[in-house]
Amino acid sequence: MSKFRLLLLFSLSFFSRTANANFVFNENCIKAYKNILSLKFNEGALQIAQEKKTNPNNKIPVLLENYIDFLKVLTTENNASFENFKSNKSARISIIEDDDKRSPWYLYAAAEINLQSCINRFKYLEFVSGAYELQKAYKLLEENQKKFPEFLPNKKSLALLYGLIGLVPEQYKWALSSIGLKGNTEQGAAMLEDLTQKLPKSNYAYFYDESAFFLSFIYLSKEGDPAIYDKVKLVCDAVPKTNLLGVYVKALAASKTGHTDDAIEILMERPKTPNYGAFYHLDYLLGLCKLNRFDNDAVVYFENYLKNYTGNFNIKDAYLKIAWFYLLRGNIDKYNAYIALCKIRGKTISEKDKDAQNFMLANLSTRYCFVKSTIVF
Repeated sequence: MSKFRLLLLFSLSFFSRTANANFVFNENCIKAYKNILSLKFNEGALQIAQEKKTNPNNKIPVLLENYIDFLKVLTTENNASFENFKSNKSARISIIEDDDKRSPWYLYAAAEINLQSCINRFKYLEFVSGAYELQKAYKLLEENQKKFPEFLPNKKSLALLYGLIGLVPEQYKWALSSIGLKGNTEQGAAMLEDLTQKLPKSNYAYFYDESAFFLSFIYLSKEGDPAIYDKVKLVCDAVPKTNLLGVYVKALAASKTGHTDDAIEILMERPKTPNYGAFYHLDYLLGLCKLNRFDNDAVVYFENYLKNYTGNFNIKDAYLKIAWFYLLRGNIDKYNAYIALCKIRGKTISEKDKDAQNFMLANLSTRYCFVKSTIVF
């Protein structure tokens, strides 16, 4: 065989391998990822489309598209978003599984899609399917950790997974142990604390904000810690104010720790331009904070929430809070009107809606329920 033919065969072999082996989190993907995490979905989608056109073999856009669908489920909380997310999952996993198994992104991307699906399924009470996906993500991340111990994005998702396992109620932890899932919130928090120190100095600095959010949610799961708010502020200080998901995390931390004035200031100053995705839960949270402070405009934000929100959570509770708003001002007619709406509208998926429904059924004293609801969000 001539040297020319040998060189030609080698070249064809090389290019056939690299053409199908492409996980590149380049500058364009980083910009898209940051926009998506800020809830600027349309801008992120445009950058993904550009990346697909420029680098059609790059599989990172598949993961980024899953981020968009995942966050839309969490922020809109409606059935259409959830069904769309589920319908795309298998195809995206298949695309990723057909790529470069030697890349640290290979197992990570498949695990991330399973982990995001698990979180959404748990939110919609699909616990069996969610537990299977949690187990799948666990195995993929553990395997990837052994293969690429210095790959920081993997540590971010593994830490979240440990934290999720730790948040499962004690009576159900035996079920997770039976399928080989082990972890706790302390382990997850320690990993994320270490990661938030390392990421800014690494090639994966763009994952800092997401890691900070996960760490904040773990902090917020620990009730009774007086330092929670300061911890969340410290870890989220570096998150830009233009990141709407960051606004939510900071405001939630402030509201849950009694820093009502801070929460209201954060929410009132949030970006409100049309390039952000719908996230009407921020109005609901602002209504709660203003009701706690007995502001005269508290009802406005609950009404905005009910007018614009198309999801399935906190509807009954919003009607109940409006009813109490009018009761405190002596308007019995409006109180009765909103109590009636609370009875017939909304579902009892969230704990808050269940509490609102129980209030109706048990006919508890208004004073007791009001005090309870304004302390615990």
